[in-house]
Amino acid sequence: MKDRFFSMMNSKLFIKLYIRISLVIFAAFAVMSVTLFAFVYNYSITSMQKQLSDSANRIASFSYILSENPPPQILRTMQNSIDFYAESVKADANIFDNDGNLLFTTSERIITNHKISPEIVGEITSGGSYAKRGTLGGFLTEDFANVGVPFNNSNMQIEGVVILSSSIRPFAGLFADIMGMFFISLVVSLLMAYILLYFITKRFISPLNNINKTVKEFSQGNFTSRLSFTGDDEVSELSNSINQLAYSLENLEKLRYDFISDVSHELKTPLTSIIGFVDAILDGVIEKKDYDHYLNIISSEMKRLSRLVASLLDITKYTNNIKDIEFTDFNIYNMSCNVLNNLTFKASEKNIEFNLECGENLIALGNEDSIYRVVYNLVENAIKFSFDNTQISINIAQKDNKTYVGIKNSGVGIDQNDIPFIFNRFYKSDKSRGQSKGYGLGLYLCKEIVVSHGGDIWVKSVPNDTTEFVFYINNKKEKEQNRLFKK
Repeated sequence: MKDRFFSMMNSKLFIKLYIRISLVIFAAFAVMSVTLFAFVYNYSITSMQKQLSDSANRIASFSYILSENPPPQILRTMQNSIDFYAESVKADANIFDNDGNLLFTTSERIITNHKISPEIVGEITSGGSYAKRGTLGGFLTEDFANVGVPFNNSNMQIEGVVILSSSIRPFAGLFADIMGMFFISLVVSLLMAYILLYFITKRFISPLNNINKTVKEFSQGNFTSRLSFTGDDEVSELSNSINQLAYSLENLEKLRYDFISDVSHELKTPLTSIIGFVDAILDGVIEKKDYDHYLNIISSEMKRLSRLVASLLDITKYTNNIKDIEFTDFNIYNMSCNVLNNLTFKASEKNIEFNLECGENLIALGNEDSIYRVVYNLVENAIKFSFDNTQISINIAQKDNKTYVGIKNSGVGIDQNDIPFIFNRFYKSDKSRGQSKGYGLGLYLCKEIVVSHGGDIWVKSVPNDTTEFVFYINNKKEKEQNRLFKK
């Protein structure tokens, strides 16, 4: 469990996701903190200025007494009132005449001189109010929030101004408090994101690690590994696709191995015969008078090898699509007649007759040479496995944009157990078809050609009675380009 935890923590995906999430959280908290501070600051300043303004107006309502030289008792009472109003808003009160001379103050410690500039007084008296942050032109030792209002004498003439100054240091503390809340909330959020991200990424990283491990095994040639998956998300779909890929690769590898094994086996027999006879001739084991006989055997075996190589090249052409083959309209009746004419001699050796049922103007769509090869192979097989003195029927018809070809003979037939496999490459059934010198490639090649034409091929057989091969090709012209072989 511990190893899995640290493995998760060291995951590049986990680290990248966590860094990005952390940046998003930090940015969100920074924006929230700045917004919150600005809101609180503006609200506090506005609220403080209103309170200072209210207190300044109350003090201004009786500040005219200072210009009338009141007796000490009244002056003391007024001073207590000013102290009360100033203290209620935590501010210092300063009263100036129209020339900026200080008439009264509640705090000497913040004053550097006893006068402010007439311009400040004029700004307050002309505007009726004043709210600025600063030192009042050097009157104060540091920046304060200042609110000023004019005051009048008994004749309603402006006698001077009242200024309340409040320290802004508490706002620095407010900023520090907000920043403290920001960092505490940020740390807690990052910790929660770390924990949540662990469980979230665990769902993805574990299958991705398995996928990576499985793909590495594929690269080393091991296609037996499979991924287990549940659910219907993208990771599960990817796992399913990789399993399907593994299955296809495993089958492809098996086909490749079987193909090499089959070809090696088929090449071994004629090559062994050729090498044996050639060595026997060279060693003098075979007498010169028998040379012609054994040379004919060698020639026959070499022709077998040539046919095998030609068949393999044809299979490669159709299965791997290494050559473009163009589809055209052709007269399938004339093509079939050419096939039968070329096989007449073989048929006559067994006294077999052909019966062709096909319209003389029947036109099919496809590659004529390829379809010729299919019909030729099927008719040649029919001759090979037919009884003597029988008939081979070739029926060709069209239906639903498809051209159907059926070839039926009377002969040894095919065992029902062999029918599912007869179109497989290198498959040969001696017990049902008699001893054959073929390679088991003819029917496989026929199927590949028919499938490449958008069709299918099948067989119906009754042992020692009749056998019929039927195939069809697609005649839809709009699909012609889709059936072209591509490199």
